[in-house]
Amino acid sequence: MSTSRASVRISSSIGPYYDSPMAVTERLAPGELRDTFRGPLVVPGDADYDAVRAVYNGMVDNRPLMIARCTGTADVIAAVRFAREHDVQVAVRGGGHNLTGHSMSDGGMTIDLSLMRACRVDPRRRRAFTQGGATWAGFDRENEVYGLATPGGVVSTTGVGGFSLIGGMGWLMRRHGLTLDNVRGVELVTADGEVLHANAEENAELYWGVRGAGPNFGVVTTFEHEVHPTGPIVYAGSMFFPVERSGELLRLYREYMEAPASDDLTIWLAWLAAPEAPHVPPEVQGQMCFAIAGCWAGVLEQGEEVLRPWREAGPLVDEFQPRLYTNLQQMLDKTAAPGGRNYWKSDYYDSLSDELIDAIVEWLPGLTRYSQFHLGEMGGFYPRVGEEETAFRRRDARYFTQFVTMWYELEQDEREIEWTRAFADALKPYATGGVYLNFIGDEGQRRVREAYGAKWDRLVALKRRYDPDNFFRLNQNILPDA
Repeated sequence: MSTSRASVRISSSIGPYYDSPMAVTERLAPGELRDTFRGPLVVPGDADYDAVRAVYNGMVDNRPLMIARCTGTADVIAAVRFAREHDVQVAVRGGGHNLTGHSMSDGGMTIDLSLMRACRVDPRRRRAFTQGGATWAGFDRENEVYGLATPGGVVSTTGVGGFSLIGGMGWLMRRHGLTLDNVRGVELVTADGEVLHANAEENAELYWGVRGAGPNFGVVTTFEHEVHPTGPIVYAGSMFFPVERSGELLRLYREYMEAPASDDLTIWLAWLAAPEAPHVPPEVQGQMCFAIAGCWAGVLEQGEEVLRPWREAGPLVDEFQPRLYTNLQQMLDKTAAPGGRNYWKSDYYDSLSDELIDAIVEWLPGLTRYSQFHLGEMGGFYPRVGEEETAFRRRDARYFTQFVTMWYELEQDEREIEWTRAFADALKPYATGGVYLNFIGDEGQRRVREAYGAKWDRLVALKRRYDPDNFFRLNQNILPDA
């Protein structure tokens, strides 16, 4: 299997708004856009070009002919209209954590929101108004001032936009649902360069579709999130156990989470190499371990008792303790550093059966140094949101897996990709269909359609209405002529 750079760059050769790079270069004159654009315009040859075009996944090496670094909604409008006028392929970048590389054009134009990071909090209304390029680090910092938070990512460098438009699994999910369940409105620039507002009262159908398939309909420049009293101190952290005990501990997890567990508790599992850190004994560092990580967001004094079954199980490392919620949000940042070569897959499951547990344990020895495997339970508030309330699908699923395969050497591509596919295939007989699109790469139209199921036709109708030419197609794409 070939895994050269060309094989992992994002295809740009189908549909309108693309021509050969030379032809695009002849008509894509930055000077024309500078008259209406306030932010920096970065082009090949600029000193910061390589730094600005870099994305999270080191397998992606896309080279746009122009990166329009927007400073506000007016810049987004100018960039969209310019790209449309010149028939140029467009990618949209928010926080830059996108796995597929869809956020960076190859031979076209990238509309880059990463300079648009402002977050304003209205504590009286419990609302946060956040620009499309913000990351969770900035969002959480502003909300912490008021003791507020909303379900977000588990890595603080992740963009708010991608989570809010596709799903959003995080430490508060069992208490308050997905990130998109807390989006109360958006400001969006359409493919025609017009500004729309969408919420429950205004453009309500678009508001429905944005929460689950949002990148398909426009560039969201501002989000309105509902935020909730949270701490700011929560009882949270991680524990590490010998990986050889995985089967036993998976069964403990099943019993623990199906007790039933309180909505205030979110605990996920991870298999990863123990970090080189002061709190980890030297003899444990670097060992592949079974780990739990999570958050008790209830009465702080009850945290010790809630975690008692895991302490009685005898962890090698125990760092659950009272901590700032913002500290929890940054706890895993070092395990998800940008630049590695990443290949991910994911599935949903109705139950954590003995057969599924045995299959997981059988494949775990293949995990290499930088790779991880995650499994989480999705009860609490998550299934109480009606299936038809948003474009997101599979409120009935109980568990998810995430195969996070990461490495740094090009020569390892074939081994890592083939092993991840084989591991995922081994668990397929127990999967229930559907997929969380934030946890996979570009797996084609069939997989995208599987993510939305019976909602597909409704989403296609929305796409035809707001983007009939598929101007915004560098995403997990919904085709307007599907």
